[in-house]
Amino acid sequence: MTGAQLAGRMELGGSTLDLDAGTLNRDGRIIDIRAKSFALLCYMAQHAGRVLTKAELIEAVWPDVIVTDDSLTQAVRDIRLALGVQDGRLLRTVARRGYMLELTPVRPDRQDTGAHAPRIAVLPTTGVVTETDWLPFVEVLSEEIADGLTRFRDVTVLSPRVIATADTAERDLPAIVRQTRADYLVEGSVQALSGGLRLSVKLVRAEDGALVWVERFNCDACALLTQQDIVRRIVRTLSLSLELGERARTASWPTENLTAYDQVIRGRALMRHGDPSTYATARDHFERAVAENPGFGLAYSFLAWAEIASDGFGLASAATRTRAKALAQKGVELAPGEARALSLLGYVQSYLGDYISAEANIRRALALNPSSVDTVTDMVVLLLSRGRPQEALDWLSQVENSGPLPVGHEDILRFEALFMLGRYDEAARSLSRVPHPDLRQRVWMAALAAELGRPEEVRRHLDAVAEAEPDWDHLARAEQSYAYEHAADRSHMLDSIRKALALWRGDA
Repeated sequence: MTGAQLAGRMELGGSTLDLDAGTLNRDGRIIDIRAKSFALLCYMAQHAGRVLTKAELIEAVWPDVIVTDDSLTQAVRDIRLALGVQDGRLLRTVARRGYMLELTPVRPDRQDTGAHAPRIAVLPTTGVVTETDWLPFVEVLSEEIADGLTRFRDVTVLSPRVIATADTAERDLPAIVRQTRADYLVEGSVQALSGGLRLSVKLVRAEDGALVWVERFNCDACALLTQQDIVRRIVRTLSLSLELGERARTASWPTENLTAYDQVIRGRALMRHGDPSTYATARDHFERAVAENPGFGLAYSFLAWAEIASDGFGLASAATRTRAKALAQKGVELAPGEARALSLLGYVQSYLGDYISAEANIRRALALNPSSVDTVTDMVVLLLSRGRPQEALDWLSQVENSGPLPVGHEDILRFEALFMLGRYDEAARSLSRVPHPDLRQRVWMAALAAELGRPEEVRRHLDAVAEAEPDWDHLARAEQSYAYEHAADRSHMLDSIRKALALWRGDA
């Protein structure tokens, strides 16, 4: 089967055969199936609705190997088991003639992705490892990376199985690019070390061979216990690097030439900067994405995020929050299997004080895609609102070294968690790294300085707030901005601000 033949998605009962990605999926999970059985399923899918003789199937899947009918029978059994339908309804046995696969093509789905979403080819891992403990991990490494990337529904992932069936005996990258029409290649290699191994993973832009990202991971014997964490870190970093590569690809394009997908990439890049002056522009990009493709679910979800941000996050009006919730719900309606859409709905719900629904949606999102840095960040926001700062720090520690792009507001979130725990010195260091502090954060800097006994810093921060907005109501704005579930967390913040105000006014 050639790379050119592999195209399309097919529905098989409750499963989806993605011939582009080289995967069989059900309920958001890739179903494990042996290579020859999968090759047989792909061949049948390409000839659906026609009776295929045993001789034809054996020639297609085992062209250079002498096998008996037992091999074919076992592969058919594997397929039926993988599909979860073993009564012959999908894969029919036609007596004395062969087999026939019955299916319905899936319509092209423009709900979850915009036009020109990138295609990523994950190449089989290269290198030789002789340590038997590491062999199982290395053998499935590229498949695990492909599985993790597939959970980001705004990209198309071509698995190593697709590459392995390409018509090229050697690792001819230009040929692979031509056959798979990939925009990016993921290459992984392993090298044996004393007591472990070194993983090297890189992301390459297909059109010119430019290196977008590369990282090496040294794994000792202890890492055998956390192999899934290694893969998750690789996938997180790859996803962030891909976003960076896509942003660079369209950086010089006029706005009117951008597709819906490109508009979303531009908007996300602006939101990541953490600069309040760019949030309205980001919102404009998301609005253009919705106008360009009204079925693009994630565009609505990101627009909800930008609505909240451009109106001051916690300072956002009730009308803004209600509008954001409607947009986020629209995103989930159009892209129900997209983790980021569920996560952003939970994010908006937390601003509306619906903490139980928010946590349920964000946990569902993490179950769909545990590698999403953005979804982890939404969980941190929620945990802080619910008065669980140590849990928030534990989640942040999972992603602190995940890639070249910063987590959107990591320093602010880390500061808030540390403040809630009374770790004021550490909190002050985190908040000092925020590049564009707004007035609320200036007030909190003053509150921290008051707790640390630094009156000069208190006066400096509150003088800056008074100069920028003389009528700023420090306590009211803080209480509005940070909607905590528990009164004790709110009182802790407000008492520290009162202490700062007393120092500033000379009352203390």
